[in-house]
Amino acid sequence: PEGVYVDKIKMNDLEIEISGISDSTPRLATMLDNMERSAKLLDVEMHSIVHGKARFGKEFQTFKVSFMFNTVEEKKEGKQHG
Repeated sequence: PEGVYVDKIKMNDLEIEISGISDSTPRLATMLDNMERSAKLLDVEMHSIVHGKARFGKEFQTFKVSFMFNTVEEKKEGKQHG
């Protein structure tokens, strides 16, 4: 979401760790909620949020979140007409 910025992405096979900054806690909550609702991600976990970090002349929060990609494709069963 707007106001959330990624500094670093660490990939280890299907495991991903993202570190970055945010200008507000509600924006981080929105990001986390979106990630948890995604069918493409599993095991979403927020590891840390540190408040009051100065960057670019403003105060931000740093964060670290991890997740795994869901490689199982969901097949939709449809009825064939014919």
